[in-house]
Amino acid sequence: MRSRDDAHRRHRAHDRGKHVLLLNFPDDCARVESFSDIGVLKAAHPRGLVVAPHPFYPNPSALGRALMDEHAALFDAVEINALYTRFADFNAAAIAWARQRNLPLVGNGDLHSLDHLGNSYTLVDAEPDADAICEAIKHGRVEVRTVPLSHVRAGWTFGRMLVTGARGWIRRARLR
Repeated sequence: MRSRDDAHRRHRAHDRGKHVLLLNFPDDCARVESFSDIGVLKAAHPRGLVVAPHPFYPNPSALGRALMDEHAALFDAVEINALYTRFADFNAAAIAWARQRNLPLVGNGDLHSLDHLGNSYTLVDAEPDADAICEAIKHGRVEVRTVPLSHVRAGWTFGRMLVTGARGWIRRARLR
């Protein structure tokens, strides 16, 4: 989903270290710090889109079942993440959770690097306008296209993410 002012209209909110994608909201979405803040933001800006990214991945930033269930009313869509293989697929739980609640799925590369681009994405039946795209997603006018990674590519990608994350952690620790 892209628009002319996309850079300031998307934000990854953090509550308890968990990630939530906020799309097509005004700049004040950067002040969101809790799930209750997300509810207030959605009520004030109903054209925005709230997506649960990689909700059941074994990752500290993933929401997990308890938070997904507790805050289910906040989510407009659930992500199918690009980092999976035929035998290691944490998207299956997200798909089942979304289907139980009649929520649409969106394919996403969760781009930590450009080589993540292309194997999971979403076709949206909408005009090329941020409001129209968000509305179409909310109403399920989407088609997710995704292909599992080979085990080698998944291992390489995961290893690079670990190294990059460790570098960032070390850099931040030095600045303290």
